[in-house]
Amino acid sequence: GHEIEKLESVWEDTTLKFLADARGFNVQGHVTVENDAVHVHATLPLAAALLKGYIERTVTEKLGTALS
Repeated sequence: GHEIEKLESVWEDTTLKFLADARGFNVQGHVTVENDAVHVHATLPLAAALLKGYIERTVTEKLGTALS
């Protein structure tokens, strides 16, 4: 199955705001794109705290691939 069931997003200038349902967890946050950096901020429910490291590694890997 898909890891992300629902994804809503909107760009405001250089910031992408998003809301997602990922593996049953509601995740919201934003991605800000600068000339030399990409900043990701996401709010996870407490129940997903054990997945924090996995999520950070996955986002870093996917962004690295997308931006290279």
